[in-house]
Amino acid sequence: MSILLGVEFSGAWVRLVVVGRQAQVLARREEPLATPIELWWETHPEERHRALSELLVDAVRHGAFRPADVSAIGVTAPPALILLDADFVPIPPREISWGEVDPAKYYGRPWDALAALLGESPNACRRVGAVLDMVGFLRFRLSGGLGTDLDFAWSGGHIRSPKDPASWSTPSLEKVGLLPSQLPPIFPASQRVSVVAEETIERTGLRRGTWVCGGGDPLNTRLLFAAPPEPGRSVVRLLPEGVERFEVGPPPDQWTTDSVPTALDGVFLHRRDPSGWDPRTGSVHAESEGVVLDWGAELEPDLDACPGTLRIAADAGVASAGSAISAGLGLGWWRDPRPIFRKRRPPRTLAAFRTAGSVPEGATAEGGDSEEMGEAFDG
Repeated sequence: MSILLGVEFSGAWVRLVVVGRQAQVLARREEPLATPIELWWETHPEERHRALSELLVDAVRHGAFRPADVSAIGVTAPPALILLDADFVPIPPREISWGEVDPAKYYGRPWDALAALLGESPNACRRVGAVLDMVGFLRFRLSGGLGTDLDFAWSGGHIRSPKDPASWSTPSLEKVGLLPSQLPPIFPASQRVSVVAEETIERTGLRRGTWVCGGGDPLNTRLLFAAPPEPGRSVVRLLPEGVERFEVGPPPDQWTTDSVPTALDGVFLHRRDPSGWDPRTGSVHAESEGVVLDWGAELEPDLDACPGTLRIAADAGVASAGSAISAGLGLGWWRDPRPIFRKRRPPRTLAAFRTAGSVPEGATAEGGDSEEMGEAFDG
């Protein structure tokens, strides 16, 4: 049996999703974090690596998966800034001279925080051997492979062009005060990067040759795998207050934060006007028939005012399987991902979602048939 692991850092939790060859979810588990993932300037990055390792070990202990069955791991985490020294050892946050810079002012914008830091303390750059995001650091600790995920590179706008987002723009980096040698290669979310290192094998029991893939931002990954990525399709993400609406399309003509790359080559998500698209208000947009609703595990939205015909993403209300599925794309398990959505992970109507109910947090395939559990999870 071959399976995929998807690890998602989100809010105050780290979550694991186990996925099979048919893109069915076999298990889900989660563990709390001592410090929310977004507060990257307050937490040593090794704490995140320990949390990931402990989650994997605990999942094996409770029968969520067998290490020998794992073919690849995909990791997602929100934007964060990790600086390594010349020996590729993480520089503790307390040793970074932020000076007058308050990282909290740049919440969700680590590139801007880095630019402000180097502007206040130009000499700080001399100590930096490599600039990473959280996903890049976790991949580095799991496998020793040094690289940056495409989502992080795009968020800073230092890519060569929207048509070539996996290449750094040297002039743009130099304006910030960075040398091209300080930025590792850029890897798309689904690309195979490196195999697990001996330390990871000893800690988790994973077999030699297990791939660690590019990974990326959990939001981008979640939205992509909420519905078939057909051009023009919209996904509405429900938030505690209001909504976000994204539309599937080709790369933009120029870099913008309102467009983000995905695990599928050439497929982007474009932020659109969300006005009138919140079905919880009782009003339904005239073009909402093809829209898919989604929301994360931290939210329990009141859907009483929503029409029962609205469609709900397969992973609505639970951790997304997208990080694991993107790793499977990198392995070549699926040449065309569209059947995954049509056959295994189709969005459900709200009426069907209400009938089936959501999957309880921490549920696993313990004591049951994996295929049956996967079908139940996917609806």
